[in-house]
Amino acid sequence: MFYPKIVIADDSKLCSHVLKKYIDELGYVLLGEATNGVDAIKLAEQLNPSIVILDVYMPKLNGYEACEIIQNKLGIPTILITGHTEGSSLDNIIKSSPSGIIIKPYNLFQFKSTVDLIYSNEKSQINFARYKNIVQNAPMLFSLIDKNYKYILANDFYCKAFVKTEDKIVGATIAELFGESVFQGIIKQHIDSALSGNIEKYESWFDYQGIGRRYMSVTYSPFSEKRGGVSRGVVVFSSDSTKLKLSEEKLEKLSATDQLTNINNRRKFMGILQDELERAKRFRHTFLLLSIDIDSFKSINDTYGHPVGDKALIYVANLLNKSLRQVDTVGRVGGEEFGAIIPEINDQDSTSFLDRLINSFNTNQFTSDNINLKITVSIGVSRFPDCGNNLEDLLNKADEALYRAKHNGKNQYFVYCS
Repeated sequence: MFYPKIVIADDSKLCSHVLKKYIDELGYVLLGEATNGVDAIKLAEQLNPSIVILDVYMPKLNGYEACEIIQNKLGIPTILITGHTEGSSLDNIIKSSPSGIIIKPYNLFQFKSTVDLIYSNEKSQINFARYKNIVQNAPMLFSLIDKNYKYILANDFYCKAFVKTEDKIVGATIAELFGESVFQGIIKQHIDSALSGNIEKYESWFDYQGIGRRYMSVTYSPFSEKRGGVSRGVVVFSSDSTKLKLSEEKLEKLSATDQLTNINNRRKFMGILQDELERAKRFRHTFLLLSIDIDSFKSINDTYGHPVGDKALIYVANLLNKSLRQVDTVGRVGGEEFGAIIPEINDQDSTSFLDRLINSFNTNQFTSDNINLKITVSIGVSRFPDCGNNLEDLLNKADEALYRAKHNGKNQYFVYCS
């Protein structure tokens, strides 16, 4: 079994100690460590690690700038560790384009999930590059199509995908194999472009009888010959990118998910909120924005310890998910603060909904390691468009309403614009 070889860079001795501890526990290989971005780049060039892990704030050269060089110029997958994923920090993350991010505070599971996914993705990319270099000996769909969209050639893997012998494919049309709708809607335009002399590339999902649903990277190249009868045709290479696509989708989900509670993180939640605001304006709908805070959460951490506090956060997230409607959205936007978007709900339904939400916490108990607690929440509510027609107003008024709910005794909700 191969394990990722890692270079780390962090100017904090404590943070470096945690990283080295995790790397050792997971059996990964630590090639080297640095305390600034400049030395991290040097180590990456010298040691060629599988992954470089960078803290974003370091002397000489920060993690964002080092990531741009290591990730984009050296081609080494890079993970940024940060406690901030909004505003200028988010802009810097987007600009530096890391393979992944780890958001502080993090635990061993979050660290392992991110590193394993990046390492798996990197191996898939390497294997995919080799796959293209040895295309004749590897399983890929290869075919030659004439100007009438009929098959002239098809390799063994093509036959396997369609569960047909070569003589059943050669002479058939693309529409006969893929179906008329797929041919007209997806394939034909690319074939026509290649017949005009262009090289066409695209990716899409296809359903094959022999190999199932696969995400294929397809290249169409113009072909012609003086002898052989194909004056104008198209060579089609279709390689299987399913693993890479699924890895990318997992990575995207990981970057949008709070890794402790497995609900939307702040970045994803704010994006959904922006989309909901634009949709509500377009269709003249209303929605509620909820700012939800766990009551006396600090005392839970202080009394029972942070592991129990983490379990309490997971409990609240699960109870919120259970209590909200399918069309609603919930996210963790801070330490013990959650947000929820409740679209298309009228005043009467809003009141009963909020009452039920508060009551769900009063009628359930959090249990962990012989600890039984009733965890309650306070909720601040702003309504679009009554409380404003932009995110800043809605967020500010939801926060102010949350303050009122806390001030009024907790375990209740307060609607700012009622």
